[in-house]
Amino acid sequence: MGYLHQIALNSYAIDILNEQKNFCIMDNGFVFPAFNKEGHIHKDSLNKAIIKLNGGKYKGLATSHGFRATFRTICSRNKADLLKIGISDEVIETALAHKESDMIKFAYERSKSTKEQLENLMQWYGDYLNRLEPF
Repeated sequence: MGYLHQIALNSYAIDILNEQKNFCIMDNGFVFPAFNKEGHIHKDSLNKAIIKLNGGKYKGLATSHGFRATFRTICSRNKADLLKIGISDEVIETALAHKESDMIKFAYERSKSTKEQLENLMQWYGDYLNRLEPF
């Protein structure tokens, strides 16, 4: 997008990343290190893993980018609940790094949401997903 985008992690994501550290053979500073070179795994690795998942069952049905659309859909369907905790469409769009198309408006609108709102949104989303299928 050409600008820094930071997003809060919910408690579930933090737990998963901390657990992942236990499986890192190389200590190069990355949670998901590449094994054949210095650095991290390739940006397409998740899509390749999805394709191979369950014998190719999800090939053509799911992509890593599709998780963004799922997130947006779930937020849209739960708009009333999100508004109760101070989460507006602008906060959701900020979480997705969607940039205002009107460049003048974008220049004056420095931040559509606060760090606290983003933290609340991502924790709400993690809680929502874990109510569907607890682990």
